[in-house]
Amino acid sequence: MKPYLSIFLFLGPLVLSANAFGQSSLLGDYINEGLENNIVLKQKTLDYRKSVEIIKQAKSYYWPEITVNARFSKADGGRTIDLPVGDMLNPVYSTLNQLTGTAMFPQIENQQFDFLRTQEHETKIRLTQPILNGEIYYNSKMSRAISNVKKQGRNAYARELVSEIKKAYFNYLKSIGLLEVLNKNKRILDENLYVNKKMYENQKVTYDHVLKSRTRIAEWEEAHAGATEKMQKATSWFNFLLNREPGHTIEKDTQYDSLIPIQKIDTFKQNASKREEIEQVYAAARAARYNEKLMKSNYWPELTFVFDYGFQGKHYQFEHDDDFYIASLVLQWPLFQGMRRNSKLEEARIGLQEAELEKQKVQKKIDIQLINAYYSLRAAYKKYEAKTQQVKHTKATWKIINKKYRQGMVNQLEHINALEEFRIAEEQQVIARYDFYIKKAQLEKAAAQINMEQKYDQYEK
Repeated sequence: MKPYLSIFLFLGPLVLSANAFGQSSLLGDYINEGLENNIVLKQKTLDYRKSVEIIKQAKSYYWPEITVNARFSKADGGRTIDLPVGDMLNPVYSTLNQLTGTAMFPQIENQQFDFLRTQEHETKIRLTQPILNGEIYYNSKMSRAISNVKKQGRNAYARELVSEIKKAYFNYLKSIGLLEVLNKNKRILDENLYVNKKMYENQKVTYDHVLKSRTRIAEWEEAHAGATEKMQKATSWFNFLLNREPGHTIEKDTQYDSLIPIQKIDTFKQNASKREEIEQVYAAARAARYNEKLMKSNYWPELTFVFDYGFQGKHYQFEHDDDFYIASLVLQWPLFQGMRRNSKLEEARIGLQEAELEKQKVQKKIDIQLINAYYSLRAAYKKYEAKTQQVKHTKATWKIINKKYRQGMVNQLEHINALEEFRIAEEQQVIARYDFYIKKAQLEKAAAQINMEQKYDQYEK
């Protein structure tokens, strides 16, 4: 049993339910839009598609190769071949003529032949079929493994993109929530300024109360400008992830104004084992293993069948007497290559060892990510509960002190401090609420709660 599974069983009552890992239809639409339009994801998809074509190319070497070769040439000059036919036969012919008393055997001249034929052609079809070739076999296997590395890398980025879209959306909602707190606080500050003016006019307070109220409003203006800037940045980043214009409108989903209930789940081990990073390193290890076997295959002989059929002659014609065929079995067996094969084989073995170590590292890394994500979510939930209680208490305190202030029972400093504590508590509650959903998105990614293979592949269709 994995360490993180036993921890979750022990802490079962405080684990998220399966439904908790879903998202609203609005956020789901944004996620789908990001998966369809994100530029980096499109680049990774094209990279994966290229690797698929490489697989097809590797497989094509199993099939016979048929080529047509045609050549027609004219030549002049060059080396010649001298054949002394006259020198060899003329003495014999002269003797025969003397013996027979006739001229039946004429004198002939020596012959001279050009080494290059003045005109010739050769047109043939060649069929080449590999019979025994380890390089073709293991290259095909290795190409498939590398393609899977590319695919899982693409899917891993898609999962990361989904998580980033969620976090960006919740950061946007957080910025909107903080602006809402500030706007509500502005109404209180305006009301406080109005009350202080009236109290000053009635000579119940001095003018410094009015000045302090105006100072508080000026401070609010500064805080509001900062919050607006954060909201604009959050909007731009979210739209960038979806490959939209920076100022594109983002709809707010009110279902995230409160937290979801926490229940038990027992699917962490099964889903986390499906993380793309794990399959990616396993595929890389397979590729390294095939590469080692490929290097070993360099010690094997290669056997190829070659068949030629065509026509040869002085004139470009295709007569029955001009055709020919050649069938060959070609064996190639490199016996010595200056120790290059040994070095390449050792390099492949080292690569395989590295891949095996990477598998262990990634597995442990994912285990730690899952544990940390869970505890972060648990802490975020507890923090939100604490901040909710603080809002409740500071709000009640503010109401009491505000009432006393109007009756002149407390000073302005105590009144301002109570209002400030109430505002800070509300802001911290907003931050804690959306931090919870951000931690939830991180746990979803760590636990691989979304079937990325199925979800992303629909866009390829």
